[in-house]
This record gives sequence, structure tokens and C-alpha cells, in this order.
Amino acid sequence: TIMYFDKNVYDSDYLLRLAFMNTNILREVWDKEGKINGYYQSAAGTDVGFGYTFSNDVSITLGYKLHWFKYEESKDTVRMPENARESAIGIGVGIDKANHREDFTEGFTGRAQFERDMEELGSELKRTLLNWRMSLYLNPVARHTLMLSNTGAFGRNLPYGYALRVTGLKGYERDRFEAERMVVSTVEYRAPIHSFKETSLSFVPFADNAVFKNQYQKFTLKDSKTDAGISLR
Repeated sequence: TIMYFDKNVYDSDYLLRLAFMNTNILREVWDKEGKINGYYQSAAGTDVGFGYTFSNDVSITLGYKLHWFKYEESKDTVRMPENARESAIGIGVGIDKANHREDFTEGFTGRAQFERDMEELGSELKRTLLNWRMSLYLNPVARHTLMLSNTGAFGRNLPYGYALRVTGLKGYERDRFEAERMVVSTVEYRAPIHSFKETSLSFVPFADNAVFKNQYQKFTLKDSKTDAGISLR
């Protein structure tokens, strides 16, 4: 994937986003107990977004994406999704009040986006998606950062193979869970250990919780997934 993003086009308040994608990855299929098989997903296409940032650091973006999805079976016998073309338009609202310094961050960032597949523009999918991400950065001790983050997505008309991927659970395998809707919350504490010339190393305790709905999980706290751990970044 190649991405270009400029939030100040020619030193203006306009922003531009361009992305080109051409991937081929193995999508693993899981049941309630564990991994059962998988299939290969090829995806190619482009995303274009154009927006404007107002004086209060709030931005509005209009976007369009055109993707082609193709599926091939792996060595396992597995039901594969249908090949499809996706043509979708979206609108996003963001706010960036964060101060990103060399070794810590403070402030708030947030973004919400609504996206809909358009049959009128040739889409073979009929998905409707609403997603958001909010992050609050606090500094209880000098150069230390406490991050509180919430990410979520709600989808409609999600056929087999095109469901949402639950991200943000660091203690589980990547793409372990699919969902029709999800809310993921994260708490991290970043304590710097050493600063190098162009980067820094931090000690990061974290905890994640995901509430989501699929054929095995109910959208309740009782049925949620939680992890916790420590990492070096």
C-alpha cells in the first residue's frame, strides 16, 4: 500500500489524501474454539480524500474509494467469499488538539467517518459503515504519557468475508475476531527509558477490552475480550 497525506496543501487549510493498494494476504478463518482454515484475499484499488481544516482544528473530509476483491482457496477446504467490486463514498469529521513532541504527547485527537457502498457507482457490495477513534493523552509525570483510547465500528449488510476485523487486542492473534459491530478501549502508560538521536525507547504497560458482536459473541461486557501486558517501544 502506498499512501500520500498532506494536511496543508500548498500551505493552505485544505487537505489531500491519496492511497493505492495492491495486496495478497492469507485470511484465517476461526470458529469459537480456534483456527480452522483460511483463504487468500487479493485486493487492489485506490482511495481519494479531500477536505478542509477550520481554525478550531476541526476538519471535514469527503472521500471516494474503488476496490476490487478476489479470493483463492488455500490448501485447506474452506468456504470462500464472493469476488466483488466496491465503490463507496464517505464523509469524515476530525479534531486534532494534540501536541506531538519528540518524546511524549499531550492533548486530544478524534475522528469519525460514515461510509456507504454505492450501487449507482458500480459497487457490488452494499455495506454501510460508521467508525470512530478517540485518544486522550495526559501527562501525570514529566515526559510520561497516559493514553486513553476508544475505537469503534458499526456495519450493516456485511456479507461473508467482508465483516469488520476487530483490531486493538494486542494479546490475541491479528484478525482473530470478525464482527458486525465493535467497541475497543485501551489504556496505556508510556514511561521513557532512553532517548536516542532520532527515536526513543519506552516501557509501556497496557490493557485492552473489546466488546463486539458476531455469530459467537454477544455485544455485552460479559462476553467481551480483555488482555493486558507490558511492551517496549
